[in-house]
Amino acid sequence: MVRVTALMSVALLLAGCSDNLYDQPAPPDPAALEARLIALGLRPYAETPTDCRVPRLAAMPSTTEGLPRLSQAELAAIQACVAPVQAEVYPRSGVPAARSYATWPKASTQAYRSEHDLFLAAWVNQAGAPSYLDWEKAGPAPVGSRIAKASFTVTRDGRAAVGPLFFMEKMEKGFAPQGGDWRFTMIDGDGQLGGETGSATASRIGYCLECHKQAARTDYRLFVPEPYRAK
Repeated sequence: MVRVTALMSVALLLAGCSDNLYDQPAPPDPAALEARLIALGLRPYAETPTDCRVPRLAAMPSTTEGLPRLSQAELAAIQACVAPVQAEVYPRSGVPAARSYATWPKASTQAYRSEHDLFLAAWVNQAGAPSYLDWEKAGPAPVGSRIAKASFTVTRDGRAAVGPLFFMEKMEKGFAPQGGDWRFTMIDGDGQLGGETGSATASRIGYCLECHKQAARTDYRLFVPEPYRAK
């Protein structure tokens, strides 16, 4: 199922990377927007529906734009419900880390609402944890650092679906000098490899670098919001 209305790629490419995408006007013509994505060499990310529901929203759907507002308890319950489906879907990509990221140290205490119009939960591998978990005080990440952000969406009537899995991996010096030598990888919510830096699919995730450039002084890392940071 393609979620055109989420507009992750377009929101970042066409509206610019922002922490307040929810104030952006809704696109009047989703079909035209999808055509523009294709013209840019992109495609809307796919999702895998789940049986996970938010009972409150099933009884009374949200009327707000974008993701519905969820309580911490609701987020925790949905995240726990969606996680086994993510564990089944993401490894279909063939990316080895898609099988192991959830065993890494947690970088977030719970899922949080992101600028991608997704709910995200974050992890960082052992090589990167000492630096990443020092947050803004951290120095450059060591080679081999990996950051993972797994996502899900929730509709206005409370239905959850698996969204993309995002990876950043610090490569050897010279791999991608324009982006701090990070390799960005996106696995779509249906398990397909959506794009990866340095490959034939790199153009599909060019917005990742454009967004992370705003964090060049922290080695291109956009950290977990403070209320949700792991200790």
